[in-house]
Amino acid sequence: MDKMKKCKVCKEEIAASAKICPKCGAKQKKKTWFFVLVAIIIIGALGAMFADGDENSTSSTSESVQTYKIGEVFQTKKFEITVTNVSKKYSVGDMFWNETPAEGAVYVTVQWKYKNITEEPISSFSTPDIKLVSPKGTEYRTDSAASAAFASQVNPNEKILSDLNPGITTTAADVFEVAESLIVEDGWTLKVSGKSVEINLK
Repeated sequence: MDKMKKCKVCKEEIAASAKICPKCGAKQKKKTWFFVLVAIIIIGALGAMFADGDENSTSSTSESVQTYKIGEVFQTKKFEITVTNVSKKYSVGDMFWNETPAEGAVYVTVQWKYKNITEEPISSFSTPDIKLVSPKGTEYRTDSAASAAFASQVNPNEKILSDLNPGITTTAADVFEVAESLIVEDGWTLKVSGKSVEINLK
């Protein structure tokens, strides 16, 4: 008996070898590219852990407490950064690749951009780091699979394994998974290369 799988669109049981769903006619794309993309994201995340520390440091006490708003431009030593959109979503991706949060959770999607303001190329392992911070100071890291699915939906042009040359701006998209009961609290922020950005997700 043939192994079975679920259609990526209508979710009906079909033969694992089927390239087109006999029920809805949708093409059944292989997910090999998914694993390649996830591997690239993991490599990038590991690289960020060993990246230069100067992007996460601040030069003065006044800088460390300054908070920015969505749409405001701010700078670090190497980058000009803008968070352009923050939203709550219950699914991310397209018809071929869709991710949903765990029961009782919600996705926080972030679209942002950064520009190399130095005179030298910057390695993909030294690009800005982004975290979601709770009112109690808990730092959330991105959900790799959901971020990759969201990227397939909004098509950012972030450099994965190549340098970002001087004067070039790149767009990025990230997703965090948070308990829905917590995200309604006041005081959630984003931390981008040590800088704080106010968000409101009620």
